[in-house]
Amino acid sequence: MRPARRLLFWVSAVMSLMLCWSVQALAAASAGSPMPVFARSIVLVPEGGTVYVTASGGERTRLRRARAVPSGSLIDVSLPNAAVELVTAAPRGHATQTADLSGGGVIRVTQPGSGGGITNLIVTGRALACTTGQTAALLPQARVRVPSPRRYYARDYATDARAGSAVGRFRLVGRNESAVNRGAADWQDTEDCHATTMSDDTGAVNATLSNGANSNELDRGETWIGHCSAQPQSPAIGPYCIGVLGDNNFHGFVNYSAGLFVKTPSSTYDLCQTTPAGPQACQTWSFTVPDSSGYREGIVDCSTQQAGSYSMSWQIAGTAVQTSLPYSSQAVAKSVFPCDDLTGTPYSTGDYTLPLPSRIKIVNSYALPTTAWLDFLSVDVFGHGTGTESLVGVVYKDARGRPGRLVATTQRCVIRGTDTKDCGVMSFLPEVNIPAGKYWFGLLTGGKSKVVSVQEGHTALAVWNDNPLSAASGPFGAGHAFKARMSLQIDYSLDPPPGSSTATASQGG
Repeated sequence: MRPARRLLFWVSAVMSLMLCWSVQALAAASAGSPMPVFARSIVLVPEGGTVYVTASGGERTRLRRARAVPSGSLIDVSLPNAAVELVTAAPRGHATQTADLSGGGVIRVTQPGSGGGITNLIVTGRALACTTGQTAALLPQARVRVPSPRRYYARDYATDARAGSAVGRFRLVGRNESAVNRGAADWQDTEDCHATTMSDDTGAVNATLSNGANSNELDRGETWIGHCSAQPQSPAIGPYCIGVLGDNNFHGFVNYSAGLFVKTPSSTYDLCQTTPAGPQACQTWSFTVPDSSGYREGIVDCSTQQAGSYSMSWQIAGTAVQTSLPYSSQAVAKSVFPCDDLTGTPYSTGDYTLPLPSRIKIVNSYALPTTAWLDFLSVDVFGHGTGTESLVGVVYKDARGRPGRLVATTQRCVIRGTDTKDCGVMSFLPEVNIPAGKYWFGLLTGGKSKVVSVQEGHTALAVWNDNPLSAASGPFGAGHAFKARMSLQIDYSLDPPPGSSTATASQGG
């Protein structure tokens, strides 16, 4: 089987951040210790170096002791060794969530009244354009570390010893993307004149493009480089984002994907690559059909042939996209694969979650622009830590705007507690050859009800129905419609897998 491939994503910010959400009820604040007020104030505790704070409507002052500041204040942690702990209130009760910031320039911290208590960390400052050959970073590197939940939080506050703890959520907002942690994680971000770069060391973060064209989860060992432009460049090139996702720790080889998300009337584009081994080479690829926002996707997946520096650029209808992206591989690939056309259903762009009941099918519609081989389905889900629930990926043919006959199913995977690794890649074995056309992609659930949730947005039509059988029904059957775009992706390639025949029949007839 060929290596699993991932959609790209990019994030912008420059800071270092450690999160922990304490869900214990605070019995009483220790003497002189300020307390945060939900959606109104944030407590800052100096941890090292020199930290400056500019409260909303106030003067810039040095932070010397624990202090409460209004939501919307600026925190300057750009000086060497500067570090500060943030404490914000949860939306209900007396729970708190904390984060450590360091090395991140100037960050505006806000906590809106809506959004489930999430805290926004907004990178400020202007981004300068690159001059010829310029590669210097405009802002320093930064690290975000989200540790596993601590049993008690007792640094500055008296706590209720009966309470436990859990990981809270902070959103890092940059020029090209925002990112939210998904539990314990450790990630690093750098922003320069070319683009923004996010490197993940452990755990996972969920990122959404600033133009809403795509969102995805970055996992351990992956590096994302991205750039977005909100203004049309030409009649052929509207607002766009470009990105390169490099995976330097994936089954022993270096894999990267180059992606273009753009509003354009064109159905094809050219990806041009300069590699350490030779001059620039270009190849034409197909776009997907436009999504509900008008964006087309073009994603190509490759493996590096040698360590070194690569450069990616794109052309549409003979016009070059203004920005190119560099990518430096960190190791020699142990396996070498050609670049394959790779794309899938768009991810959700919202912060919503959808609990999955047991024994139902849920699907979203998608138009496949070309004959392709279905490779695998990946889905952005998380477990609630109680029991197990199984998932099977399903593909149905469109029948006059509704899911019709069953086309293909993936292997079954199981989520146990909070462990979702088994469902990271849900493979079609063998890979399935299907023609261009309209399809419905989604999930069949089993096991205990509502112990798993899927990330989703309210941007598209979904259809669901009961499925009491042990396998997916064919045809789909009568269904119920509602507004939801599940965060899932069907990956496919244009070329058949080794040893297969292009005449292979689709599953389900």
